[in-house]
Amino acid sequence: MDQLPALIAPALSAPPGRLWLESLQWLAPSPLATRWLLLADLAVIATLAARSRWPLLALPGALVGGLLVLTGLGMLLTDFYLGLLLFHTLTGLGALAASGWRRWLGAGLLALTLGLGLAT
Repeated sequence: MDQLPALIAPALSAPPGRLWLESLQWLAPSPLATRWLLLADLAVIATLAARSRWPLLALPGALVGGLLVLTGLGMLLTDFYLGLLLFHTLTGLGALAASGWRRWLGAGLLALTLGLGLAT
């Protein structure tokens, strides 16, 4: 017990209320990967909005709604990068819930988020 694994040691220094949150930090992608994932989120949101009944109204509404959700998650989790991780996951799950070929966009975004989170 003298040597703790590198993944557990930062979490043990956190306050008890954030212990579960700090344990997810190893899954968060790096800042550079997050920029590319935000572009992937934008593409998924724009694709879902473009297939709506009124795409000219749905696209700006979906983008504003996405930014509000992203800001809310960042404030709720008090860690911006964990908020981004949850936002990427929710965007991918939302696209998975869509019908038709857009499901593959969600699956791809979830795989990309998980892969970049583990690699970076």
